[in-house]
Amino acid sequence: MRFKINFLLSLAILFSSFLSAQNFQGPEADLAIIKENISNFSQYYVNGEIDKLTRCYTTDGKIFPNGTKIIAGHEAIEKKWTLPAGLKILRHKITPEEIRIVEDYAYDYGYYAGATQLSNGNESAWQGKYVIVWKKVGAEWKIYLDIWNNIEPPRPPKGSNNPTDMERHPEFGAVKAAIEDYVFGLYQVDAQRIVNSVDSTLHKTGFWFNKETNAYVDNLKMTYTQLVDLATKWNKDGDKVTPESPSEITIFDIADKTASAKLVASWGMDYFHLAKVNGKWKIRNVLWQSLPENE
Repeated sequence: MRFKINFLLSLAILFSSFLSAQNFQGPEADLAIIKENISNFSQYYVNGEIDKLTRCYTTDGKIFPNGTKIIAGHEAIEKKWTLPAGLKILRHKITPEEIRIVEDYAYDYGYYAGATQLSNGNESAWQGKYVIVWKKVGAEWKIYLDIWNNIEPPRPPKGSNNPTDMERHPEFGAVKAAIEDYVFGLYQVDAQRIVNSVDSTLHKTGFWFNKETNAYVDNLKMTYTQLVDLATKWNKDGDKVTPESPSEITIFDIADKTASAKLVASWGMDYFHLAKVNGKWKIRNVLWQSLPENE
């Protein structure tokens, strides 16, 4: 018990004394092992070697992910680190700011960064900070406690609709990806991309300009099922799209559950309302019109 108290006191003193500088203190051989373990952890994650990643932890190891209870033991840890089908880690790098060894325990803290390839082929980058408590098991150093949380990129100023500001929003890439799925699902005759990006409750209506009568036909409604079906045949012969066909996306606003955007495509202009459904952005409403004759 005395050692545990002394260890915790040592942690508190060391944290308060060295938070601003990169420092590695302890026997060189042990520091080398810990640094190698940090590098190996990233490589295992990128390679998808989750069994090897899991063995980086002690058998009673614990992880503290964002938004969940503590996860303990190899079986539960392996399940947590296993990616859903269709996802792949492209990059993962851990940069320790400080490592301290106190007898058979150590801690390190710092930053991590990486990127995931999503099921639709898009890339999602992320970064965060972490604290790890290591435990020496025989001649090896294993992770006993692993705590991390994300660092969000700067959000645009409140009320800003500046496109440059909007691109800094943490959900910008995911919202844009949903609209890209919509337009390229039609361009590339890929109905699955429509399924990925459009909610089944879709309400779509619009205005088509009839050049023969020089007038608009309005209130042209389309359901989710009709849109999915359209994607299977609209450009089936490859005559609807050219390499110069537009796919210009402008995102106006992103909140925690809703977003609004505009698309200029070969058929006209679409205005979108999107909603975040079960963690994924989906297009709920579309109002469209043919391209204006002066464009």
